[in-house]
This record gives sequence, C-alpha cells and structure tokens, in this order.
Amino acid sequence: MTLEERILALKKKLNRKRNCKLNPPMSPEELQVLEKKYDFILPEDFRLFLTLVGNGGTLPPITDDCDQLLPFPQEPGELERLGRPFAVEDTLVWAQSPDPEPQMEAAYNGNGFVTLMEDECCGNDTYLLVVTGPCRGEVWYRAEPGIVRLKDCSFLDWLELHLAKKLQKFIRKQLKANQSATEKMDLILAAREKVERHRKRGANWNPPMSLNEVRDFEYRHGITLPKEYVQFITQIANGGKYGTWVIYPLQAFEDMPGLTEPFPFQTEEDLAKVSMKPYYNPINPSFWDSWGKHFPDITTPEQVHKTWLKKEYSVLCGALPVAALIEPQNTPKKFFTQEIMVLNGVFQGEIWSVDSQLYIPNLFSNFLSYIRVSLV
Repeated sequence: MTLEERILALKKKLNRKRNCKLNPPMSPEELQVLEKKYDFILPEDFRLFLTLVGNGGTLPPITDDCDQLLPFPQEPGELERLGRPFAVEDTLVWAQSPDPEPQMEAAYNGNGFVTLMEDECCGNDTYLLVVTGPCRGEVWYRAEPGIVRLKDCSFLDWLELHLAKKLQKFIRKQLKANQSATEKMDLILAAREKVERHRKRGANWNPPMSLNEVRDFEYRHGITLPKEYVQFITQIANGGKYGTWVIYPLQAFEDMPGLTEPFPFQTEEDLAKVSMKPYYNPINPSFWDSWGKHFPDITTPEQVHKTWLKKEYSVLCGALPVAALIEPQNTPKKFFTQEIMVLNGVFQGEIWSVDSQLYIPNLFSNFLSYIRVSLV
C-alpha cells in the first residue's frame, strides 16, 4: 500500500467516527508557498494529510482534554521557527538532569516542530511532529517529567496507533527501550563531579553554551556532533584549561577546514590495513613520517587552523582536536599529546590520541568517558 493509499484509507476511517470532525484541507500550492518562504519541508505523510484529509479538527480524545488536532500554524513567528533544527536528539527526563533548564528550553522553544495535540490540564501532555533536524518526520511525546522520542514513529504511524488505542502502550515500550538513558546520565554526573573537583584545584572552566548555539554550529558546518560531547559542552563546560592540559571550546573550530570530509579510517577494515605497532617505539620514525605511504591522497593544507598543535595533524579530516596536553617549555624534550574526536564513520564519537611519536586509536568510546578517566 502506498503512502497516499494509507492516507485515503485513514480518511475513510475518520469519516466513520462520530466524534471526528476535521477542518477543510489546505491546498498543495498554499503549503508550497509557505515552505519556500520560510525554508522548511514538511514530512510527506503530514503534507498529504493536510492536503487530502483536513487541516486540524476534532479527533477521538487521547485524554479528556486532548481531542483537538491543531491546525497548521499561520503566524510568521511560528513559521520562521519551523526551518530551525529541532534541538533534542533523544529521550530526556528533567528530574535526572542536574541542570534541566537548557534541555527544557530546547524542548519548548518551537524550533523545528509542529504541535499536533496538547492537553494543558493533564500533565501538559503534548505531541510534536519534528519537521527539521536529524529526527525529521518523527513524533515526540512531551509531558511534565520530560520528552520521549517515539523512534521511527511517523505522523501516520502515530495517528493509526491512536485510532487503534495502542498509542499509550507504544509510548511505554519506547520508555522501556530508553532505560539506558539512566546509565548515560550516570556518566554525565561522573564527568560533572570530576570537573567540579578540578575547578576547586584551580582549573579554569568556560560556562556551558546553549543547545541552540550547538545546533546552529552543526547547521552552518554541515556536521552532527557526537551526543556525549554535546552533553558536556551544554551541561557542564564549553572547554577549559588546567595547567598544561586544555579542552578547546567549540568556537575554536569555526574556521577549521575538513570537518565534513570522511575520517581516513571509516571502517575496522581501514584501520586493519595500517599496522600501528612500528610507531609505538619512540626510537622509530613517527607515524606522521609515514602518513603519505598510508594515505597518499590526503595532503597537508598550506593554511592550518591554530587549534592544531602540530601541522601534521591537519591531515586528520573528519575530526575535531578537542583536547591537548602541552608539556612545559623547560622539559628535556617538549612533548605534545593531541586528543581528537572522530566525526564520521564507524568510529564516530570515539576519542583517539596522536602525539610526537605515537598514534593511538580507540582510546575512549566517547567524550564523557575520556573526561571521567583523564581528569585524575
């Protein structure tokens, strides 16, 4: 059954229900004008519903005070926000967060979603359809405790589940599947504890940046930053410095080239092709001396962003040099350690290490694990 056939079958089902009364549909031309003017593209199933079935109206109630499918927004302010990325990536429970305000602001700011139905009298239950961003086309459920991602649940799926009286069961299933979120929160709390401990020892931490600022950076640079890294810079600190150890703020990477290019090691097979063993001995030539042998198509650019400590590291496209350890000037042999965060491929989100002699892949599985272990 095609998408249009599913929509028309749903229309017949709604017409048979006594407690359903939908508004007249919108014209496809009207929607196209709004999309072009305000720079957004609606998910196709929602577009077909608006143009073939109805633009809002009364549906069977989800709760006593939640029976209105809201019309498509017409106010310029609301329409302008549809083109901005939806700022939340996964289920969030406010009570589990030590600093819930930025998360709540992101979930309520109106960017990148259309409100489908809401019940302001019963826990503020609200159903959202994401229009822009990584979760485009999914319906999310927002209530007082937090916001739940109904993964891979389209507008049409959501409405069919509701009419079949299976929506609440589906939401409970999604919540159960997200129990790992608690484990992730423990990792955040451990990283926060380490940061606060070092602050008392004199570490200079930058204040967190907003989730909207991060999404704007991603949009402008055409990348998606790893979740754990985003959690750190929006909930704990946007970089900082402690002695000779530094974590760079996100703003330091504004002019860095190569962020959208593939990381040289896209798969485990790529990594297996390059033997790292010869480079673990400081007496032998460094990995960087042999870089051209392994990756002849990747050349060092003439202009290198200041964040890279050594010019050779600039060949590592598809990665951010998130942190560095710089030994003091008076050491017998000045030594650099650069931690990089992979942005794409199967190693996305991992922290690798490169320095004057060694090259260490798969150092940490994510940025929060790196913080928890590295801050001793």
